[in-house]
Amino acid sequence: QVSWADLIAVAGSEAVSFCKGPIIPVDIGRIDTSFADPPGKLPLETFDASSLKSCFREKGFSTQEL
Repeated sequence: QVSWADLIAVAGSEAVSFCKGPIIPVDIGRIDTSFADPPGKLPLETFDASSLKSCFREKGFSTQEL
């Protein structure tokens, strides 16, 4: 059985390969969940660069890692 998470990971890997990017190995076997992540784990799509830096800094990431 293939999960949605597996399909998305494989599609991303194939898209990179199709665009002459590196081959990205994908491990299959992820399990889909029926629960959403709690709010605030990911930045909002409306964040500008400054807001993204601040958001990831709070999670322990540097600007370089962002």
